[in-house]
Amino acid sequence: MGASIGWFYASVCPSQVERIIAIDQIKPLTCSNAREAAELYGVTLTSYLEAEKKYKTPQPSFRFETALDILIIAHDGFGVKLNREGALCLIKRATKTAPDGSGLNFTRDARLNALLGHKTDPKTLREFYSKLTCEMLIILGKDGINDLNNPDIREVYEGHKETAKNFKCVTIEGDHFIHLTEPEKVASIIKDYVMSSSLTKKMTDLVV
Repeated sequence: MGASIGWFYASVCPSQVERIIAIDQIKPLTCSNAREAAELYGVTLTSYLEAEKKYKTPQPSFRFETALDILIIAHDGFGVKLNREGALCLIKRATKTAPDGSGLNFTRDARLNALLGHKTDPKTLREFYSKLTCEMLIILGKDGINDLNNPDIREVYEGHKETAKNFKCVTIEGDHFIHLTEPEKVASIIKDYVMSSSLTKKMTDLVV
């Protein structure tokens, strides 16, 4: 989901984004057409306002095991399988100890869920992404959520290749949460990409 936020921001403010590194994501959720997208704005607004109310009220606390279950079930609702190993990694950054010590509070801003859940139609998404000018690295898990044989995903993938600078896509063994369970696999790819990108930029600057 973080990659989707990055792409949209880079589309709206292209001069402010130099590089995007996405983990197992190529596109956000989309709807079938512009009419459906327009209808969904009301749903998104309602969800956002409800989340705003919750954000201003004391957050419930959960026992550790319950919090783990909530994480796994929540991701399953988005069609993403999160196993216990991944949940154990994610819970470290997704929760904090409640002020009264009664359990764990989730720290994620619920308002983001409303915004991330909003769907746009493929044509509008293409218009957004056509404004991208940043460098882009995409690391896909072989057993992740992206199927490049899917026409909608493939079209966005080809669009990234066309618009992004220094585009690179790497597929490795693992699932959607490979960066949590086996971070060393993605770390080396990211390091090599950033070093190569920086070196290329320095060489270009020297030529200029």
